[in-house]
Amino acid sequence: LEVGLQGLDGLVREEWGYGTPITLIIVTDGGIGFGPYSLHNLVTGTPTELRPPLPFPLTISVACLADAATCPDLNATKEAYTTLFSKLGLKNGQGTFFSVDGSLSLKSTETMFRDVGSLHYKQWLGTLELGTELNCRVQVCPPPKSYCATSDFHVVRRDLSPIISVKGFLSQTDISSPPVYSRHLILPVTSGKENKEEDAKTPNHVVFLHGALKVE
Repeated sequence: LEVGLQGLDGLVREEWGYGTPITLIIVTDGGIGFGPYSLHNLVTGTPTELRPPLPFPLTISVACLADAATCPDLNATKEAYTTLFSKLGLKNGQGTFFSVDGSLSLKSTETMFRDVGSLHYKQWLGTLELGTELNCRVQVCPPPKSYCATSDFHVVRRDLSPIISVKGFLSQTDISSPPVYSRHLILPVTSGKENKEEDAKTPNHVVFLHGALKVE
C-alpha cells in the first residue's frame, strides 16, 4: 500500500500538480499485511519512506471485498484504515470504508460499489445562464464538492449553486493564472434519446459559448 501511495504522489506531481483534488478508491480483500510497505507497517508507527500527510487534497474510499463470516478481523481492518486516514490528514467525510452487506456475492458486491459510485461520481446537473434569454441544462465534471474550512472560532461552508450565471468576460491577459480551488468541465446535457444524431443537430448554448470564446 505504501508503494501505491508513493506512486500516486509522483503521478499527481507530474501530471496535474499538487493543487488538484484527487479521489482514491482502494479495493482490498480485508488483509492488513505485515512487513515493509504494508498497511500494518503504516499505521503502527514504524518508520516508513512515506511522509504523511500527502501534499494535495485527497479523498479516499476503501472498498473491502471480505465476507464477515470468513474474515473475523474485519473490524480490525476498518480500524487500521481509520488510523491511516488520520495519518494522511483526512478530515471528517474525506475517508470512508465500505464493506459488503452479508455474505460475499455478486449482488452484494454490486450494491457496495453503487454506494461508492453514488458518493464520488453522482452526476451534477445545473443550469447555465448567459443573459436573460440564453440558458440550458449542463453537467459539471468532475462533480463539484462543497467547500469547507475550519478556523479557530467558526466553520465556513459553501455549496455550489445549481445556477451558473455568466456575468461578463475578461481578456486572458488580464487574469493570467488565477488562483483556483478546483477545475471542472461544463458539458451539455443530452436529451436521453436513443437517436444521437438528433442530439448532435440540436443547437446548444454550451457549444455556442465555447466556439465564441475559442474564436476570441
